Amino acid sequence: MFNACKSLFTDDLITSGAELEAIKGIQFNGGKYMYELIEMQLSLMYDILYTKAAVIYTWYGFCIRLISPASTLASFLLFQLSSSSHGGYTYSRVDVIVTYILLAGAFVLEITSLIRVLGSSWACAFLHARRWDRIHGAVRCLRRLLWAARSRRWLDSVGQYNLLDFCTRDRTELRSRIAKKVGLEKWWDKLHYSSTISISDSFRDLLLEEIPRRQLGDMRDARGRWTLQQIAYPPGASDSRRLYDEISWSVNDTDFDQSILIWHVATDIYLSCRRQPEPAAEDRHRLGLAKAVKELSDYMFFLFVVQPHMLPGPVRSSRYDNNCDGLVTLWQQHSADKDGMDPMLTPRENLARLLYHEYRDRSDDDDDDDRASPAASFSVQMMEEEDKNPHGLAYIDAAGLTGLLLSERSGIPDVLEMIAGVWIEMLCYAARHCTEVSHAKQLSSGGELVTAMGMLVEYTARYDLHSDGHGSEDDRPLSGTSMENGEPSTSRAAAEVSVDLDSISEGAGRIGGEICEE
Repeated sequence: MFNACKSLFTDDLITSGAELEAIKGIQFNGGKYMYELIEMQLSLMYDILYTKAAVIYTWYGFCIRLISPASTLASFLLFQLSSSSHGGYTYSRVDVIVTYILLAGAFVLEITSLIRVLGSSWACAFLHARRWDRIHGAVRCLRRLLWAARSRRWLDSVGQYNLLDFCTRDRTELRSRIAKKVGLEKWWDKLHYSSTISISDSFRDLLLEEIPRRQLGDMRDARGRWTLQQIAYPPGASDSRRLYDEISWSVNDTDFDQSILIWHVATDIYLSCRRQPEPAAEDRHRLGLAKAVKELSDYMFFLFVVQPHMLPGPVRSSRYDNNCDGLVTLWQQHSADKDGMDPMLTPRENLARLLYHEYRDRSDDDDDDDRASPAASFSVQMMEEEDKNPHGLAYIDAAGLTGLLLSERSGIPDVLEMIAGVWIEMLCYAARHCTEVSHAKQLSSGGELVTAMGMLVEYTARYDLHSDGHGSEDDRPLSGTSMENGEPSTSRAAAEVSVDLDSISEGAGRIGGEICEE
């Protein structure tokens, strides 16, 4: 199946009959096996693109690895004999010492490299293919003792960056002031205020459960459309429309970088202002979902700020700067009011509540029985906000959006699941529309979650690994079918082209016939 992994890094879709049969025969352990499979394939892809693995793990590659340290040792001995035969006076003492150091260093590097080769996962596959079980078992035990695979556990953690946390930071901190003085403020902010967290089980389960629910067109291009189209709005009315018709401006009718800004701030506001149920009433699933939504929101904004090359389309730093300046000004104006701040909440949560009270849809405060419908009220509110927001600041739009999400009359059955669905679709959109060059470039620094999700989308769509199982084609839509406005519309499937293993880099496919066959 490694050949299919290369599809994400090229313009071609690589598929073979044997590969299709292999994946159809695998019984996935609740999707977890697929997650681990993608992690292993990214590790192998790194070897192909950025190491000599394609040459080393061949018969002539092993020969070179064995000959090289022997040759270095021979050079060391010959130089020693040459120096001794001339009484040690032919060369200066300094040159002799430097030469010994260079030869000894080269020999140590060659031995280290040989040990790494013999202890690699490629060597394990080679030994397993030869049925050399004892040696294979010894190498595996040694790898476990040395935690050899830990450096490639790229999908165990994700980056995090939160806009509201950043805007409520302590601006008097000495290191930040020094960085600003020397002109390294932006570099320091990205380094200091971004973080990495371990991926929670709820986060991983959310990804593996939600992505297979969607069809190919929705996974690649929805940006939140599919999730919002499932919700009737207002509920129960005879002329109900879809929620998507009311807030499509936040997902499809604006630039992708602006959508990320709006939904990132809206997520923080919703999580800070929603009615908290009693501890006994909120089960573990709900708590895990809220945590996963927060992690996913902060991860997408981490890509926005720290790794904008992993997002499709232009990512305008000016939008980020304008929103930061506005939020910092707002926070400085109100943070001094101790009566308006809740000491039990974090500065981020206080800023989120401040945004909600300043810019939310206030139609819900009206107790008049003849008040307009939620849809009409929200439309009027958005027209008013456009006049108040001539510069298109995302946090103002986000507060207005959250006013609808928190409205008792909105009738959204589960806002938290809806927000999670929107973020999942944005992640899939970013994964599929990010360039192959960006995926490959990022791989040189380690695997990224957005790259793994691009592979998961490809596998789900190509092999029809949807959440309803491996049913017959008559029981479910084709993987090339997407839902638009509640009706299925067929999108043309991409042509599947078979290419050689060396399509990515010359000679990369000659990994070793025995290993490929195994």
